[in-house]
Amino acid sequence: MAVATGIIYFNFAWFREQLCLVICPYGRLQSALIDDDSVIIGYDEKRGEPRGHAKETGIGDCVACNRCVQVCPTGIDIRQGLQIECIGCANCIDACDTIMTKLSRPKGLIRYDSQNGLAGKKQHILRPRLFIYGVLMLLGATAFTLSAMQLRSANMGLTRMTGAPYFITDSGIRNQYMIRVINKSNESKTYQISSQADQANYKMEGNEDGITVGPLGEEVRPLIITVPREDYVGHFNLEIALLDPERKLILTKNAEFIGPDARLLQKYQQDQDSLK
Repeated sequence: MAVATGIIYFNFAWFREQLCLVICPYGRLQSALIDDDSVIIGYDEKRGEPRGHAKETGIGDCVACNRCVQVCPTGIDIRQGLQIECIGCANCIDACDTIMTKLSRPKGLIRYDSQNGLAGKKQHILRPRLFIYGVLMLLGATAFTLSAMQLRSANMGLTRMTGAPYFITDSGIRNQYMIRVINKSNESKTYQISSQADQANYKMEGNEDGITVGPLGEEVRPLIITVPREDYVGHFNLEIALLDPERKLILTKNAEFIGPDARLLQKYQQDQDSLK
């Protein structure tokens, strides 16, 4: 908060219009997107020139009062034409219209118009760039919609525990994982973990009572997958699913169950049985 306050004070107290001139990308983006038929803030040079005092004859409507320059936050002279520093605030339009009203002259010496319009040329409304921009906007809106549809009320991470990749016990082959469940909602929820695998017979431990996660919180639990020795046939793939309290699928994660070579394990078991 202190840093943000200092930056804002520095900007308003000293940097001021330099933010628009040096840092702000608005003018540069606009100059790359517009053409001669785009509506901008411009000065009607044909009507305003030559400049002179209000009581002089043979001059244009511009009385060289410089009000448009004085009110401009970036300090530019709009009468010099379109400039990258213009931020489109329209202060110059209001200032000029006020002077024109006092002099009983038509408003609009500085106005919203295109460069072709200010020059008295024919203006075009339908242009190729409008269709291109429309297509790009549609693509952006589609991408945003698809991204929003992918948002979920919870997230899950699955990583293998550090240490040995697998363990051989009397009961079978065991793989150990750490499962991390994040609750993105403002309510405490109990999530369920289910699994599917190529292996027909296996046991999953660590989710017997579900995983309760507080609002905007997370919970990390061990998840242990065990395959009996007599059913182990080698590596297989696991699909771990996160289910909401209504047992609706939220997302899935893929994992691999690894272990020793099944033939070597079978031979080792036979040797152990023969020794007994």
